[in-house]
Amino acid sequence: MDDADSWLLLAFLLCLALSAFFSSAEAAFISLPKLRIRYLAESGVKGARQLAKAADRPERFLATVLLGNNLVNVAAATLGTIMAVAAFGLPWGPIIATVGVTALILVFGEVIPKTLAVHRAQRLSLLYINPVRIIEWCLYPFVLALDRIGLGFIKMVAETEEDRKLVSEGEIRSVISAGEDEGVVEED
Repeated sequence: MDDADSWLLLAFLLCLALSAFFSSAEAAFISLPKLRIRYLAESGVKGARQLAKAADRPERFLATVLLGNNLVNVAAATLGTIMAVAAFGLPWGPIIATVGVTALILVFGEVIPKTLAVHRAQRLSLLYINPVRIIEWCLYPFVLALDRIGLGFIKMVAETEEDRKLVSEGEIRSVISAGEDEGVVEED
């Protein structure tokens, strides 16, 4: 393995770790009840005020973690394909990359991180809020665009202002997750 291959592998593993970060941040945040977040903020727990601000605008948090997750998953797929084609050539390299990278992202970038995050929602939400806010700031124009698209969609499907308030981030995430489980929505 030469230096270029080592860098590709390192970049791939970094993308996989970032995928786990974004997936666990998403799961932890939506698993933590708003009342608990409010209690933590009122109790002066470090990071809880930032978490409460994010809970007031969950669409923005969601846009940030989904954008980040999609970016790193696409990068991981690209890097995995480059490495597999170099190792196995055509036509097997892309096939091996598709199966292998999908399995790795599914297990190590989605299932394990989300499962752990649901069971450690408070701890991880408090740990992740500042890094997610920094990423939101770095990707602000794109996050803002996704946020507006999400809010526009909510306005289109909600019949009244009260209906709009009843549509929560958790419900939207549940629909997306159910769609992924049933194969209606393609998982990244």
